[in-house]
Amino acid sequence: MNDQDINNHNDELLKIMEELPSLTKESLDKLKNDEQLMQECRNLQMMAAISRTERENLDIDDLLTKFKQKQKKKNIAIRKYVLYAASLAAITIIAFIWSTNHWQYTEEAKQILVFQADTASMSVTLKTERKNNENSSNSYWNTTTPNTLNYQQTDNLQKIAESQIPETHTLSVPKGKAFKIILSDGSEVDMNADSRLIYPTRFTGNVRSVYLEGEAYFKISKDEKHPFIIQTKDMQTKVLGTEFNISSYTGNATKVTLIKGKVEVADVMGKNATQIKPGEQASIQEDGNFTIKKVELDPYIYWQEGYFYYDNVSLAEIMTAIGRWYNMTVIFRNADAMSYKMHYVADRNQDINHVIKLLNGMEKGKIYIKDNKIYVE
Repeated sequence: MNDQDINNHNDELLKIMEELPSLTKESLDKLKNDEQLMQECRNLQMMAAISRTERENLDIDDLLTKFKQKQKKKNIAIRKYVLYAASLAAITIIAFIWSTNHWQYTEEAKQILVFQADTASMSVTLKTERKNNENSSNSYWNTTTPNTLNYQQTDNLQKIAESQIPETHTLSVPKGKAFKIILSDGSEVDMNADSRLIYPTRFTGNVRSVYLEGEAYFKISKDEKHPFIIQTKDMQTKVLGTEFNISSYTGNATKVTLIKGKVEVADVMGKNATQIKPGEQASIQEDGNFTIKKVELDPYIYWQEGYFYYDNVSLAEIMTAIGRWYNMTVIFRNADAMSYKMHYVADRNQDINHVIKLLNGMEKGKIYIKDNKIYVE
């Protein structure tokens, strides 16, 4: 490398060195991918190593000052100081890029996202759609407290009472909320957080049919002539009159847990069907067949009574439910902790700090809140 080459890049190296504390990841990646600049940094490192004995007696701040002066005065006499200062910049740049990327990748490798908070509206929202041969209309409004919508009390729903054509309603419950719907036939649906139910304002025809995304606890009014069918993304559940829980969150297979009575579960086409008994849970496999197993019913009953209730459940599953209820992102920094099996009960009406305090008391990991996110170590 000749004097001209050094002069051409000294300013650039020093400028980068001075800006290191404020460089972004994008800037670091750009520097790292600039092969010419990185090669010059390596060359300067090599030249600096040759004169190590001289460098040990030099003051760094003094060298940088003299280096900058050289750029203005072009004083050849202090070239060795210039070389060292430039080499110092090269060493610092390379070390900073490596350490920053190493830290970033190490931290990312440690972090496992199990639940992502939602920044959308936190209001329970009802969408109305009515279609006939002449028109199609949509209207939106937010429901108010109490958190119950009763379709048997039409005085509160004058618009529905006056309508001759059944409307299709979509009730969306956000993270951190729960809501109860009493359908026109008297069936009750307790909806868990982050759930959506599509249903008619009144049932017509031979079946009573609704569509669910998320989780809900059903108490179906008995009507042998009009079976009740709950559709989800990957299966359907047919009942006459019973109580059961359905969980069908995005990314998870649908699970039907029967509390009392009898239900029939089938694939979305209604072909592959099987019946389950109280205390059993059915989930559909990729091949369309069902897995039936005995389960503890308390967890599926207590959530709609206002409690987190888990027995021999992984910490990852518990933290996912907590993140969904409080609408907070959950990140594990200890992969082993995700599989810890726990028995856990807590009041969902308490604030998040109370819930975390109870978890930490079980000594299955360190759980804390930082920047409105929940971390598990």
